[in-house]
Amino acid sequence: MREFWSGEIAHVEDQHIYRQVPAHGVRLVALRELAPIAYLGSDLHLSQGIELKEWHLDDSRLEFRLDLERYVEGNCYLRLPSIPIQVLQNDLPSEWKSVDGSIIQIPVSLRPDCLVQIEF
Repeated sequence: MREFWSGEIAHVEDQHIYRQVPAHGVRLVALRELAPIAYLGSDLHLSQGIELKEWHLDDSRLEFRLDLERYVEGNCYLRLPSIPIQVLQNDLPSEWKSVDGSIIQIPVSLRPDCLVQIEF
């Protein structure tokens, strides 16, 4: 699960309680099936997934395309089975950081789209 406004990521099995929701406030949550390799969402669009246009997975390589038909910068979040050997964005080396064990954050620039390739 990833919450859009705070960026909180949590593994939810039965339930999750937000203790700090202001009066008349909301939490915008993207729920994904728990899998070793998963797109957890982004801060690019409220839907946290509408930007994902293609997803190709082989044994040790993931390639996906993000597109919002406009220029935008932000971060996407992925669950991976191991630390990436290499991350490319539009065929150029890309920075990434570990968020929590098997979860990584990748800064992305959609101009208006972006191809991300990950080798792990």
